[in-house]
Amino acid sequence: MMACRVWPKKSLTGDPAPNDSDYPKRYEEIPFSFNTLLSSMRVAIETIQDTTEGLDRRAEEVNSAAEDLSRRTETQAATLEQTAAAVEEINASVKASAEATMQTNQVVSQTRNNAKEGNEVVRESIDKMQEIAESSNRISKIISVIDDIAFQTNLLALNAGVEAARAGEAGRGFAVVASEVRGLAQRASDSAKEINALIQNSTQVVESGVDLVDQAGKALGAIVGDVEKASSLSAQITNSAQEQSTGLAEITTGVSHLDSVTQQNAAMVEETAAAIAAMQQDTTVMARLVREFVLHKETPATGAFACNDWQDVEISLRIVG
Repeated sequence: MMACRVWPKKSLTGDPAPNDSDYPKRYEEIPFSFNTLLSSMRVAIETIQDTTEGLDRRAEEVNSAAEDLSRRTETQAATLEQTAAAVEEINASVKASAEATMQTNQVVSQTRNNAKEGNEVVRESIDKMQEIAESSNRISKIISVIDDIAFQTNLLALNAGVEAARAGEAGRGFAVVASEVRGLAQRASDSAKEINALIQNSTQVVESGVDLVDQAGKALGAIVGDVEKASSLSAQITNSAQEQSTGLAEITTGVSHLDSVTQQNAAMVEETAAAIAAMQQDTTVMARLVREFVLHKETPATGAFACNDWQDVEISLRIVG
């Protein structure tokens, strides 16, 4: 208990205070100065109490917010970790797709080259078959000439036989020769006709083959065009897959970096939450200590410790232990 007994200079009637002779004049201002000091201390302690209570409440709110932020940051870090793993899997899949697309593009390119070579072979076959058809036509013409020669020879042999018959015994030997020549001419004519028929048949077959090969060439040409389009599309797909792979690799790097930063932020948030919790404990202790100062509500509204009568006034600050 800290107490101060104060006597005013004068009473309400203006009379001197009692025992004025026992109270030296040079000490008359001490009680009033001490009262003023106590009033200032009261105001300061009240302000400290209010501030400490507000600080304690705010520290509790900040601590709650920090704990919530820590939980959210941990959740975000876990989500980013899962996202990074998912992006890594997608990146691996895209890389595998890009490699498969590149292999497909190579196969398509090889198929295109083979189709071009096949088309060239077909064109050469068409040219050769056309040459065969032309040769067959020339042979057919030659056979026609041979057939005409055999026909003329047959006529000449027939005329020679007639003349030999007219000659009688003198032309008998010649008639035999003319008959043999006529037989040979007839056989040559028959053979020429057979050869001509075979050549015409071969020509028809060759012409049919030319048509078929020409159709095959056109089909191969269309296949070559389609394969070239497929090759172009495959190349575009390969480029797109490579670009996607590169972009996903960059995304993976960014997500990994973001995950690392988030992990660091989570650690910092935990440290901050721990520091705020410690600060809250300190403010709670400080508030409890400040509340141990008990202020009596015995002073006027102005906060000044003054005495207006002869009654002793006791002003105290009690420290509760």
